[in-house]
Amino acid sequence: MPKGYAGVVIQNRVFIIIANRVGVERGVRFTGRSQIVAPDMKVLTSSDENIEEVKVINVNPREADSKMVTEYNDL
Repeated sequence: MPKGYAGVVIQNRVFIIIANRVGVERGVRFTGRSQIVAPDMKVLTSSDENIEEVKVINVNPREADSKMVTEYNDL
């Protein structure tokens, strides 16, 4: 997972979807590697860096209900 998104997941305790293109356009290379990440930072699925693909997964939205990060930090 890109480092910047780890903070988003921890701070907000939400599922995040990171989407990126693949291939080259006007000389710019896109790195792909799209991901779906759970509130506990577990990568639920990720895509390749060179292949266009669609992935569908089931998630339990209740996993994002608890905003407790530690026993001393409950949002």
